[in-house]
Amino acid sequence: MVREHLPKGDYDATKKRLIPIVNQLLVATWTIVEVYLKAKFEELLRHKYAGSDSHLIDLALKDLNVQTFDRLKDNYVDYLCIFLTQYDLDTIFETRNRTIDSKKTSWERIRLIQEVRNDIAHNGTQTILGELYPSDLWGLFDFVRNWVTSFDTNFNILVYEKRSTTLIKEYQQRVADLGKRKSRTDL
Repeated sequence: MVREHLPKGDYDATKKRLIPIVNQLLVATWTIVEVYLKAKFEELLRHKYAGSDSHLIDLALKDLNVQTFDRLKDNYVDYLCIFLTQYDLDTIFETRNRTIDSKKTSWERIRLIQEVRNDIAHNGTQTILGELYPSDLWGLFDFVRNWVTSFDTNFNILVYEKRSTTLIKEYQQRVADLGKRKSRTDL
């Protein structure tokens, strides 16, 4: 359902049915990020300690706190030296939503999706992005799809093939710049 093809009166008539669909699409979009990053963390940790006792790795993974997204982000830094906040897509497409477009880095957009998901989980609906049509969510979903695919591909090349892509080199430069600022808040 595209905004331009639905007159305002028709939208108002279907709004009650659309809002729960939009909310579920937003939650599903967040779930993609969260589930992917948890699984990727486990994969990379197992690879990093491949020569170690697998039982100890299983125990460590069981005891690691990955229940909150901030803790998962910190685990990437602490155990893998991967700074999720510094991995950026080379292109972030503009949408028709000012709140989304105000987020210029990949991490800002991921955090926005998390914030919207939390709004839905705690309040039953989202208010952060304003009135949305299902078609409006394509931009967020497509961003997440592109970010996850890019992260997976680029870090697989770095970790498994020991090569650096252009995006990894840019990421490494941002991490180096972050180290110069020595601010843990940007991790």
